[in-house]
Amino acid sequence: MSITSITELKERIEEFSKTDLVSNEANTKKWIIEPLLEYLGWHFHRREIIAERRVLDGGWVDYSLQLSGKKIIFVEAKPFSHDLAVLDNNQAISYGKQEDVRWVVISNGRFLKIFDTSRGNQEKDCLFLLCGLKRSYLRIFN
Repeated sequence: MSITSITELKERIEEFSKTDLVSNEANTKKWIIEPLLEYLGWHFHRREIIAERRVLDGGWVDYSLQLSGKKIIFVEAKPFSHDLAVLDNNQAISYGKQEDVRWVVISNGRFLKIFDTSRGNQEKDCLFLLCGLKRSYLRIFN
């Protein structure tokens, strides 16, 4: 299910949005998030992507992206049909804070939010980038 271009990703998202699979997080991961991670150069077979990593509070982050065994980015996934709520965003930020991971990403396959956990503890402080995956939309926060 690999993709070779952003156009192909948009087509995949559009196709997926018309299925009855959108309310399931696992399907969103397989159809959109994992192909996007691999398109961006991260690979499971090189152990750069670790799925379902336990964090200190006992929760589980969906993906830990790492280089040479060092955690670089956490990625939290939500179902395509799920809106990314403040509670979800703050949970993802807290995972990064607990594990000293500066960059945290949350996505439902429609939107992707990138947080810089060094800037605070809440969404309003940490939001760095909001990107619409289904439509052309990009907003960078300073």
